[in-house]
Amino acid sequence: MKKLFILSMVVGVMGLTACDPKQEDTYTNDQPSVTAEQLRANSSVIVEQENGKNVNYVYVTSSVSTPLQWTNGVTTSVNPTSEFLMLVTGEQTITVTAMNPDGSKVSVDYPVNIEVLSDNHPVDPHWGILCGAGSKTWTWDDSKGNVWGNCGFLTGADGNIGIWWGVPPADVKDQVEGYSYGFDDSGDATMTFSLAGTSIVKSSGGSGTFSFDFSDAALLDNAGVKGVDADKSNLWAVGLLKTTGDGVLFPVQINTGTIVTQHYINYIDEDEMALTYASDGTGGWGEATYWFFKAKE
Repeated sequence: MKKLFILSMVVGVMGLTACDPKQEDTYTNDQPSVTAEQLRANSSVIVEQENGKNVNYVYVTSSVSTPLQWTNGVTTSVNPTSEFLMLVTGEQTITVTAMNPDGSKVSVDYPVNIEVLSDNHPVDPHWGILCGAGSKTWTWDDSKGNVWGNCGFLTGADGNIGIWWGVPPADVKDQVEGYSYGFDDSGDATMTFSLAGTSIVKSSGGSGTFSFDFSDAALLDNAGVKGVDADKSNLWAVGLLKTTGDGVLFPVQINTGTIVTQHYINYIDEDEMALTYASDGTGGWGEATYWFFKAKE
């Protein structure tokens, strides 16, 4: 049985008429600004429940008259009343931000504890694989020996690729210097994937954002067939990882120095991730670059 668990009730009305937040021309500078206390008093967050447990669907509403934005860290809404699909279990945060006529902003955080991912609200499990319960740290997979180098394109499945040459984590430093890359991502360097802002933050100081695609359209088999027609029993890539900013650890294509912002995901589970990249037009056994990562314990 579905129930709604109310985290914060709307306890008052500010005496202002609520408007569509997108109609910014209806707001004037002589309107009073909203304080954080007023925003909290006039907003609510409700978590859906099934069989007495909080599930991954949240309802939000606010009656303040200023333009506002709701976010769960991944998706945003500028509607006063909205709904959010939560992507992982555990402690999460819903944030509402009011944008005052004087240009100031005030925000209120609502912690929510998601206990169950409901079949009624399906979620791609790769959010949890990449980000854990909200953030997760990855590092070079030193169990592989070499973690970055070149390999034959379209030469294996499940991350078992035809490696030609590579370097262990410590020797990535030489590649950083050789390619004049701006961040020392060698050795014990880490990258943390977070739901908040879909961000990647590297121990070397680099940062960016990420998105992924595990739909059938992103598949690539070892015969070079892409999309829905790919042979799912013989896949080179099970998905795509796209980044902005400084990307993953040492995101440099071998022999060209190109900064890679879209990787094939050759293999991924809770503990390991194998990525590759090849220039457009590369055929079977042409040169690709590989990266091997593991979840940091």
